[in-house]
Amino acid sequence: GSVLSVVADLDFATKRGGRWNVSLNVDLFVRLWARVASTDYTRHDWVVKLDADAVFFPERLRDLLSSAPFGEAPEDGCGPAAMTARCATQVRALQRHGATCDQALEIAAGAPPSGCGYPCARSVCWSPPAPAYLVNCRYGMHGPIEVLRAGALRIFANRSSECDDGLDRGNLAEDRWLQACLDILGVQRHNMFNHLLADMWKCGH
Repeated sequence: GSVLSVVADLDFATKRGGRWNVSLNVDLFVRLWARVASTDYTRHDWVVKLDADAVFFPERLRDLLSSAPFGEAPEDGCGPAAMTARCATQVRALQRHGATCDQALEIAAGAPPSGCGYPCARSVCWSPPAPAYLVNCRYGMHGPIEVLRAGALRIFANRSSECDDGLDRGNLAEDRWLQACLDILGVQRHNMFNHLLADMWKCGH
């Protein structure tokens, strides 16, 4: 597919300091995330930030995100399993074309071939997944790869200023500040230790 590149017209110079003598780049990355949030990122389920020198295998991340707890949960309430899957597919297709959950359920409950012939529970309707982010190291988020659901980025872009009272932008690297801020904002955390960082020296494994 096509690749869209957007220029971030920012000053990338940062100071070093803090306990670990890291790049104190929180302000820079808050502006970078705001730049990402100004694009059409909501067409995608997940947003991934990578360091320029990170080796990234997108198919591995795709496989990880397609499994529990991120993959679609099994549906219930539509009779036999085969009908459950068929009904759920039809309901969600109708929703993509503008039907509400109730409208889609009513249409799908009709007789085949226009419907699946079973009254389905509301659980088969599509609903936006909970905002979430992945933690790739037992010591906290490490910056080479940062993975956020689109909903998590939306919350962060709109409300990151709420984190300034409890967090010092001038004493943390962006990855630790981002994780702490997402926690303050109530975004779900999913620990994915050993799945995203293969190099033992990146995380102390």
